[in-house]
Amino acid sequence: MELQENLRRQEQIQDTLKATRAAESVRQAESAMNAIENADKLKQARKAFDQGLEYKNLGKYAEAERFFLQAIELAPQEPDYHFELAGTYAMHYDASLGRGPDPIMDKLLQGAERELEQTVMLKPEFTAAHFNLGVVLKRAGKYEKAREAFRKVIELEPNRPAPWLQIGEIYEAQGFFDEAESAYRTAQEKDYYNPDIKAALDDLAINREQAAVRARQSAGSGMLNPWREGFHPPSYSEQATAQPGAADPNQNVTQALPYLGTMLMQEFMRRRAPSDDART
Repeated sequence: MELQENLRRQEQIQDTLKATRAAESVRQAESAMNAIENADKLKQARKAFDQGLEYKNLGKYAEAERFFLQAIELAPQEPDYHFELAGTYAMHYDASLGRGPDPIMDKLLQGAERELEQTVMLKPEFTAAHFNLGVVLKRAGKYEKAREAFRKVIELEPNRPAPWLQIGEIYEAQGFFDEAESAYRTAQEKDYYNPDIKAALDDLAINREQAAVRARQSAGSGMLNPWREGFHPPSYSEQATAQPGAADPNQNVTQALPYLGTMLMQEFMRRRAPSDDART
């Protein structure tokens, strides 16, 4: 009896081992199938992405958007795909300035903002995406958030003058001339001979003088003269929640000084090259 019981137990153990091996084989097969399916999806996504780039370079933004969205649907974890879709929305916005209805223009700007936020969430060290996000937010009149994006660029690459120049333009648009000058001077410390910075300082001096003239004219028209009363307009640090001014209708989203269209994009392409090699 004891011998028969031992034989039954051994048979049960063998059956259990066989079932375990069979289950493991099934899991391995499923894992292999999933890997093949994922690789196929990534391949399809890359193909759609490359097609999107072609259409974007041709200025066919609707077609480019369609292919970039296909790529994102197949591989939503790829920051490059979101970044290029955001650039497509921004370029479409610029191409439609003065021609498209406001709801469509707003949608394009919102799309660029959304995709750039997704990009930096997936790749927080992506300097170009933070910079472009700041430009889009600035164009939308979201000055506080734009400053945050530019300060992130400064945190990642502190020697670049462009984010300080953008911050200065935001302060100037809000009428905070002292803060604007401070930002421009910081930019100048990093690139003294940059003509854009010199032009910004020259424009600031003109705008500051014009503001002073308007204040004197208002005083001369019988209004209370705030300067004679010892009142000084608050600086930005004293007025934490200023109302954003109207955005300049002639300022394109994709201008972004030299960075959005040239240097940062070239840098982005250089940085992307090793990862492309790794995929192949």
